[in-house]
Amino acid sequence: MSFDSGNAYSAGSISSGTDNGSPIYQQYATAHPTRGAGYASLSPGNFYVMGNGMGTPSAFTLACWVRTADGGGSYRGIIHKQSAYSLLTHDNRLGTYAWCGSEASISTQTINDNQWHHIGQTYDGSTFRWYYDGTEVHSYVKCVGTSGSDITVGRGAGTTEDWTGDIDEVAMWTRQLASTEMAELVTSGIGLS
Repeated sequence: MSFDSGNAYSAGSISSGTDNGSPIYQQYATAHPTRGAGYASLSPGNFYVMGNGMGTPSAFTLACWVRTADGGGSYRGIIHKQSAYSLLTHDNRLGTYAWCGSEASISTQTINDNQWHHIGQTYDGSTFRWYYDGTEVHSYVKCVGTSGSDITVGRGAGTTEDWTGDIDEVAMWTRQLASTEMAELVTSGIGLS
């Protein structure tokens, strides 16, 4: 999902979405070479519902650019599918929640420096891997739950788990991207198939 011209969605499996609340669309002073011209600023109550287009695949990749000064003392959903998987922050650190066994795994990587960072999560059917600015920073062996829930961007499991900060270039794939591809996303954007 790219926010270059307001509510415009594209990338991976995303083709449409629904605003909830009043997301604020911002424009960069100068278009960024990999992020384009605009981004979305989210605060509690403002998030996107992407639908269930990706389902619960056996392997997948979630990725986006984020900027926040407050990654939250509790869970904050970035890309979330209730009862299946979630790319999130907890105590300002990058993590996931896997409903198969109802467990969270939180990395040591903090992301609350109010700078833009590319974050991603891959899953190969047994292992989650987190990427921060193109480098793998954590892995976790766990299964995911199956769910017919919609994918949300900027909201976790409930209203107290909303993302606070900026987000751009949200992308999802129904395959695990290789580590070289995750690094490529940082320098070339979302032009991967």
